[in-house]
Order: sequence, then structure tokens, then C-alpha cells
Amino acid sequence: MMDTLWASLIGLFVIALAVVLGFNLLQGRQTRLRDAWRDRLAGGGKSTSPAAPRGEPSVGGGHRAPAGAGGAGARVEPTFGPAGVAGTDGSEPPQGRGGATAPIHGRHDGMEIGRRDDASSDPDHHGNGTDADRAEAAYAEAQPEPAPAQPSHVREAQVQVQAPDRDTAVGPILDPRLDCIVVLGVTAPVAAERLLAAASTLRRAGSKPIAVEADDGDGRWTVPHASLAAVRRVRAGVLLANRHGPLNAMEFSEFTTAMQSLGRAIGAGGAIVPDMAPVLEHARQLDEACAQFDAVLGLNVETPTALSPGELAALAAGLGLQERGNNRFTEVGDGGEALFSLALGERAEQLTLLLDVPRAPQAAEPWARMLQAAHLCAERTGGRVVDDAGQPMTEAASAGVARQLARCYRSLQEAGLDAGSPAALRVFN
Repeated sequence: MMDTLWASLIGLFVIALAVVLGFNLLQGRQTRLRDAWRDRLAGGGKSTSPAAPRGEPSVGGGHRAPAGAGGAGARVEPTFGPAGVAGTDGSEPPQGRGGATAPIHGRHDGMEIGRRDDASSDPDHHGNGTDADRAEAAYAEAQPEPAPAQPSHVREAQVQVQAPDRDTAVGPILDPRLDCIVVLGVTAPVAAERLLAAASTLRRAGSKPIAVEADDGDGRWTVPHASLAAVRRVRAGVLLANRHGPLNAMEFSEFTTAMQSLGRAIGAGGAIVPDMAPVLEHARQLDEACAQFDAVLGLNVETPTALSPGELAALAAGLGLQERGNNRFTEVGDGGEALFSLALGERAEQLTLLLDVPRAPQAAEPWARMLQAAHLCAERTGGRVVDDAGQPMTEAASAGVARQLARCYRSLQEAGLDAGSPAALRVFN
């Protein structure tokens, strides 16, 4: 009897595992077919290459070489080329988040990206708000008779992306355009200490961060803290996409389990989580939309002799850069944001400077500051600033990069993902 029971349990486990793996394989195949179809459409007059999984951001808005190209873990050097396509040496630029190529458009595969209006961003608005907002409003109207929160579904068609206001970054983190949000039906006020203890174990679902927010009765969501009064509403969410890729089935299952545990821990009786399929579709659309804007610009400085780590540290200190570990140094803006980095290059007689476009605010003029730092490095080492082909970085080439960068910043702003904003720092991470 026991042997039959164990055999049945093992069989059920194998079937469940096969279903999850089959779903992921099907999703990957559909993505590859879609990317191949899109590349064929974009093939007229542009240099394209097959899409690869999102990992490190692209250089110059182009493509990252597939894993294993040029040796295991080989790093592809920064490339300068017209509109972010092939470099001046004829090589293919690295691929980033889905392999976006210039020009950058404001619409991608049916996913509209733009700023949300005031009505949709108001959690108390009952007309045009998101499903999550309507669920919260319905729950509030049901008081004083407690009722479980309704599911927080995502939009399957047009999804708008909006960066939270910088001034409220310490308040609400979750955004229905960027997160799968679950509202917990709290039947009685919850002590802040109890919520903090329960939330302290929630960090990530796979590679996607989880955030918990609370409302103590004033109608505003905030990150829980010890001085918070008794909590009357609780919600939690998982980020739908970042540079590790879109939320997948395994991560969604982890998040679902975490929400059930959180609900029981605070006496909410569990949580109603939305269906997996629309959430994963939302995550895929968000990931593809962000891929259009994910880019890194780079500069190389060729030096007469190889610099030691100590010499690099002294050079970086002279430029006012801050050490970040592993012989990497960063220019930090007035608001503490990283503008660009300096490190030893791929070759011995080379330094490399990198600008992570979506994470560096345009107002801080990161490109101009990185270009100036590169020329100072060349001046103090007796070297020269070059592109990947080893050609000197002329004023005309620099101006071309600046124009391309301005277009990228404008596209990010139109998408509601202003470079360096809290939302951009979350999805481009």
C-alpha cells in the first residue's frame, strides 16, 4: 500500500515538473520565432542578428554576442557605429536586452508605452484605474464588513510604463505597469512590527525583487517602517522584468507561495493571486519594451604601457572617481547616482569607460563628463582616446554619439522611464 502511494506521489511530481518545463520551452520557442520574424522585417537596409537572452546591457544600443562567442565569458568591447549598428571595424556590437537596434520607436509588438494619466495613477479613482486599484477600492467600500481583496490582474493588451515621482521614491515603490501586485485582505489592523517581521523574509522570487507596502489609514501606500501606525491595508508585488529577463513560471510560483505565507503571517487568511498566463504575458511585453532602450556607451583609452591596479587607482583618484571594488571606479553625480565607470580594458594597454544609459540621468551630462575623463586619462598616461577599431575619437564622432544619446534619452522620457529615475533603476538592473 505504501509503495503504491509513494509511486503515485512521485508520478504526480514528475508530471508537474514536465508541465512547467514544457511551458518554459514553449514560451522560449515562441519568443525565438517572434524575434526571427521581427529581424526579417527589420532586415531591409540594416545590420541585424538573431536575438539572444537578455543579460548585460548593449553597447551603443546594438547586439551582444551570444554566450560562448570568442571563448567562455569573453567580453565584447564597446563599439561606436552609425545609429548603434555595426562598428567601424565591421564587427557586430554586443547584444543587450533583446537586441534593440536604432532607431528607437515608441511602440513594440502591440505594447504602448507612455506616461499614465493622473486618473489611472490615483489609487482612489474608480473609473480608469488599473484592476489592482479597483480591487483596493472595492475592498475599501466594503468596510466595516471585511472582505477579501480581489485579484490584481494585469493588462493583456496595451501596457503603459510610468516612472514614480522622484519625490515619492521613499513612499510607494510598486507600479502596476512594472509589478504584479497582490492586495491582501486584512480583516483587522495589523501592528507595524508584525508586518515588518513577516515582510523581512520576502526579498526575491528568483531574480525578481519583491516589495511590500502598507497603508495605515491615510489612503497612501508607503514602505513599512517601525513608526507606522496600525496597518489597515497591505499589498505586495514582484517586479515583472529586469536585465535577467521577464518573470518566468518558476518565479511566479515562488511569489505565489510567498504571498500565501505573508497573508497567513499577518492574519489576512492568504492572498488571491492573479492567473499566471496574463502576468507572464505582461512581463514579456514589458521586457521587450525595455529592450528598445537598454544601451551602454563605451570609450577606450590606449596607453603606451600597461597600468597596474595601483596606477589605475591613483589615476581615478586624480579624476575624483569613487572606488567600487574589483579595480572599477565610478563618477558619482550630485544625487549619488553612478554616471560612468572606469576600469582596466580587455587588453593590457587599455582603459575602458562605460556609460549605462538608462541609469545615468541626462541632466548630469554623463556623456560629456565621460568624454572629458577619457581625454584626461589619455593626457596623463600619454595615450589616446579611440573607438573599437582603434581609430581616434574625433569631435565629429563625439558629436554623432551625443545626438544618438539624446534620441535615446528622449525615447526613455516618452516611455515614462526617465534615465536614472526610480522606475528605470528597477527595470534596468
